Amino acid sequence: MKLMRAKEKTISILQILLVCISSSILFTGCATYSSAPGGGPQDKHAPNLLWAIPMEGTTNFKATIVKLGFDEFVELKESEKIISSPPLKKTYYSYNLKQVKIEIQDSLQADRTYCINFKKSLVDLHEANPVTNFKYVFSTSNVIDSAYLNGYVYDALALKPAKEAHVMLYFKTDTNLGFPILKVPQYVSVTDENGYFEVDYIKPGCYYVLAGSDENRDFFIEPLSENMAYSSFCWTTETLQKQVNFVEDTVFALGDSLARHRYDSLKIVQENAAQYLAIEKGHILYMYKDRLKKHFLGEAKLDKKGSIKMNFNYPIDQLTYELLPVDTNMLPFRSAIEWSMDRRSANLFFSNMDIVEAKLILHQDTYTDTVELFMNESAQNARDTTVFKISSNAKTHFFITDTLCLSFSLPLIGMDTTKGKCLEIGEKDTTIVHGKWIQTAANTVQIIYEWKPEHKYLLFFPPKSFVDIFGRTNDTTFIRLSTDALDHYGSLALHLPKLPKGDRFVLQVLNEKQEVLSSKIVLDTACIEFPYLEPGQITFCLFRDDNKNGRWDQGVYVDKIQPEKRWYFPKLIRIEEDWRVEEKWVLPED
Repeated sequence: MKLMRAKEKTISILQILLVCISSSILFTGCATYSSAPGGGPQDKHAPNLLWAIPMEGTTNFKATIVKLGFDEFVELKESEKIISSPPLKKTYYSYNLKQVKIEIQDSLQADRTYCINFKKSLVDLHEANPVTNFKYVFSTSNVIDSAYLNGYVYDALALKPAKEAHVMLYFKTDTNLGFPILKVPQYVSVTDENGYFEVDYIKPGCYYVLAGSDENRDFFIEPLSENMAYSSFCWTTETLQKQVNFVEDTVFALGDSLARHRYDSLKIVQENAAQYLAIEKGHILYMYKDRLKKHFLGEAKLDKKGSIKMNFNYPIDQLTYELLPVDTNMLPFRSAIEWSMDRRSANLFFSNMDIVEAKLILHQDTYTDTVELFMNESAQNARDTTVFKISSNAKTHFFITDTLCLSFSLPLIGMDTTKGKCLEIGEKDTTIVHGKWIQTAANTVQIIYEWKPEHKYLLFFPPKSFVDIFGRTNDTTFIRLSTDALDHYGSLALHLPKLPKGDRFVLQVLNEKQEVLSSKIVLDTACIEFPYLEPGQITFCLFRDDNKNGRWDQGVYVDKIQPEKRWYFPKLIRIEEDWRVEEKWVLPED
């Protein structure tokens, strides 16, 4: 019996040793692979501020270092997007464990409240939950300024929110800012994904507001490369609501979900009320590409024999020019300008292809620009491959209301309308018809005729019907087109009630790709008829044509001209064959 007990004890000791070794291996293995949590609920909460040195809301601020402590590990992402208002240029941000450090090397302005907005840069380490719009506020005076200004910024052309646009505030007394504006703004902000901005903790008063795309983030607008928006009048501030301060709330610091819910709910209510107020007060800016009138020419190149390529910084309505070759023996010669549709670019053609060096003098309005041009050796030795080409807008489904447009590869200096023939091919006979020929541009000719439905047409141009600027002529050319029966088209009536009296509008028909199909001038409240529309989906764009040039124009800051107001119809309309549609479009009130 004693021997058995001894064996039992020995076995028990061995079992204990095995259990200990197994447990040791198990715990060692767990230690090896336990660098990241293996379970538990996902952390969906953003870090909470526990303390700040100096404290939030410190007055008579003189510190150069600020430290912020949070309840979990944090990091900073895209710290270049942290915004300080008024702007600080020499401010540096760093983080370590649960702390964020702000190092201020700027000279702070006297009697100013500063607000450092981290936007979405401050996140927790593991789940990257952002502390949205976390702000650290301090004042160099003995009070914290308690006013704010807010609004929206939209793209003037697309009417979509302008995201991450930089917003700049200037005092009402800053009446002579000049352009480009080189004065540092008093306060700044950045729009969110909805185009909304808010500049808070500012001095009460009235401010002029500017916004810009500001790609280099310097809070200055470069008009030749960046979009901008501005307020036509100064905007009056509102008073800030009392903010809930959880820095000293130990219950919230311990993660009280009820306190968090109360804070979030109050914050949402306050933000929504402020946003509605901005709309009611008309605090909306429309961003556009401005112009410096004297800098109308962007670029001019003499990179091809007989032509100069020009790009402009804004649409040019009228332009005169002088082309002076260095070798005056090359005078005289013929020249003509071919414009793009938006009149932001053009080609200047000249008949003497031996010109390789010249002076180009351009006159636009009261401004003059002079360019020295030289063709490089490669272009001088290149073989001229330009050929005479005729293209047209003729198509299988040609509208009976369309105007036939002939486009030429080069400007024309002559055409013989007696040589061309247009044959109208009916079911029983073929006849020669005569339309009206009009040269509407250097390289465009229109043929106006009352085309008949369900007919085919053949246009025939024998050689030498057209002559271009280099003396080249066309070869024998045929152009075919056909028109559909009237029941192929759909029709639409658009009712536009309550249009402002005395204003002139342009209504554009757009396809699904937002391409302009046709335009009509609208002078008053009316029902606009579209009797022949190609089957498919369309929509509308309406803009107020303030300068009556038939084209939507952007703003001009120096002349205090805002971009022309425009609206988009809120839906697509399906057009079907032999079917009439009626729509009503009531524009929103300004």
